[in-house]
Amino acid sequence: MTATKIRNSDKREIGNEAVWSLSTAKPGNGVEQLRDDNNDTYWQSDGSQPHLINIQFHKKMSIAEVSFYLDYKLDESYTPKKLSVRAGTTFHDLEEVHLLELDEPNGWIFVPIGEIANHGGQKVLRAHFLQIEVLAMHQNGRDTHIRQEKFMVLDNHLHTECCTRLLKEVNSRHKSSSNSVALGRVVFGNRKKKMKQEQAKARRV
Repeated sequence: MTATKIRNSDKREIGNEAVWSLSTAKPGNGVEQLRDDNNDTYWQSDGSQPHLINIQFHKKMSIAEVSFYLDYKLDESYTPKKLSVRAGTTFHDLEEVHLLELDEPNGWIFVPIGEIANHGGQKVLRAHFLQIEVLAMHQNGRDTHIRQEKFMVLDNHLHTECCTRLLKEVNSRHKSSSNSVALGRVVFGNRKKKMKQEQAKARRV
C-alpha cells in the first residue's frame, strides 16, 4: 500500500503519552534519541534480531498514522528494510497490522495505519500497545538505526471521543438524579399514605 501523509492541521502527536522501551540499545542511542525531534540522532540496537520498539499507552488510543525518519545515505546497512507494525492490549495478544518493505529510504516514511487496519473505514487503529519489529536491514546488516518515530491521532476524532465521554457522564448523572427524584417521590408518597391512615384511625377512636 502506498504511504500517504495526513495533513498536519488534522493530527496531533501522542508519543509523549506512552511508555517506550527497546529490545536493546547502544549506550547513548536509546529512546531519548529516538524521540528528541532531532534527525541527526538515532536509536541504535545492540543485539540479535529482531529489534523491537514497544509503545504502551495508559488507555486505548485511536491511532491514525505511524511515521519514521530513516536515512539510507548516512546509515547504509543499519537502515531498516523490513518493518512489522503490531498492535494489541499487551505483549501477549499482539497481531501484525502491516508489513512495511523499504528500498533505500531517505526522510520521513508515513504509514496510514488507521486506514490499513480498518480497510479505509474509521481511519483509526484502536490499541493500548504497539510494537515495531525490525525484521531486516539493507545489505544484510545486523543492527539498526531509526532516527525518529511518531504516532499521530486525528484531532477531529479526539474531539468526537471527548464529546462522547462528556455525553455519557451527563447521561449518567441525569439518570442518577432521576433515580433519586423517583425514590424521593415514593418515600414521600408512602409517608403521606401512612399519615392519612393514622388520621382515619384517630377519628374512629
